[in-house]
Amino acid sequence: MPGQRLKVLIVDDEEAVVRHLADGLNLLGFATDVAHSASEALLRLEADPGIGVVVTDVRMPGGDGLLLAQRILRERRGLSALKVILITGHATLNDGAAAVRAGVSDFIRKPFRLAEAAAAVRVALDAAEAARAEEAHRLDRMARIGELERLRDELASRLTPTEALLRVSPDTASVYSPNLAADVRAISHALRTPLNHIAGGAELLAADGHHRQESGLDYLRNGLRDAVQAVELVEELHLAGQPTGASLQDDVDLAMVAASVVRQLARPCTEKGVSLTLLPAAAVPRTRGSEAVVHRILMHATRSALDWIPHGGSIEIELAQPTEKEGHRWCTVTVLSCTDRQSPIPPAGLTFPKTSSPFRDTHEGLRYAITRRLVANIDGAVTTWSPDRRTMAIRIALPG
Repeated sequence: MPGQRLKVLIVDDEEAVVRHLADGLNLLGFATDVAHSASEALLRLEADPGIGVVVTDVRMPGGDGLLLAQRILRERRGLSALKVILITGHATLNDGAAAVRAGVSDFIRKPFRLAEAAAAVRVALDAAEAARAEEAHRLDRMARIGELERLRDELASRLTPTEALLRVSPDTASVYSPNLAADVRAISHALRTPLNHIAGGAELLAADGHHRQESGLDYLRNGLRDAVQAVELVEELHLAGQPTGASLQDDVDLAMVAASVVRQLARPCTEKGVSLTLLPAAAVPRTRGSEAVVHRILMHATRSALDWIPHGGSIEIELAQPTEKEGHRWCTVTVLSCTDRQSPIPPAGLTFPKTSSPFRDTHEGLRYAITRRLVANIDGAVTTWSPDRRTMAIRIALPG
């Protein structure tokens, strides 16, 4: 029986029986070991967990084969489960009843043919291997359930402090109220999406099949990762509405900041199959504010576009020349996302017209909400434009 991993232990006080059966089973491909008494058999079993079947005589001096069977079947369970076959020449009805109660797999009556013994051993080995595989499967599922519970607890620990951030106090309601509904929708979507992954992973984890359970654990891990990221973005959204304490009078080189954003997003864009390009500006556009804040604004705006665009699309960052309007100088940054080359060109201007768009209705997420709050803190403006589901643009107007 090639490839058989478990051994057969043959227990009989008659050397001729042991040799005949062991040699015959070896010729048929079974791995065997031998013992000549119940006590010796227990020592063999203790030393070798790879024994899967015990073939033992019922009547032996110094130990009863039926008592041996009862003991090892009681003690060897789970990953060390085995099966017992009894050899008997004169079994009584009581012996048979006791054997059935103990869980003995089969009887071989003396004198027996090798083919008969081999057939019984083969069935018993298959059953032992199946019992051990089932126990390994059960333990694996228990480990996965434990991992699920750990992921659930970790997620709960991250969500608990976030709940406080979602409560809008009277002091902040007036500041957030124009966009509060959009922020709440973005938060709800950002948290609900990974929770769906976690729920789906739990279902796959509970299902039969190793491949489905592996997929379930991947769903759980990805769901937790996305949920933790969503919680971090909610926390950042909360902080984005607070004064930064940084100087907002610095002279910031927009081209340099945009180039830094492009470099940092090169890898995630490549992984998604999206091209990211910074269009050259005719002159160096500069804005007034904190370089760190401007970097966060452009990073979140571009990541928002990356979250929206499907595989194979393109993102372009365009820096426009300063514009004078109502006595103020403005610089604009447009992040244009296109799924194909035929996408329309967004209209010029400081801001896009306030019209309904697919992006505004369905995809203005947490990163866009953070961008909007950060821009509002430096008296700028951010708008979106999406004439169809192939094109989306975010325009940021910053004080120049």
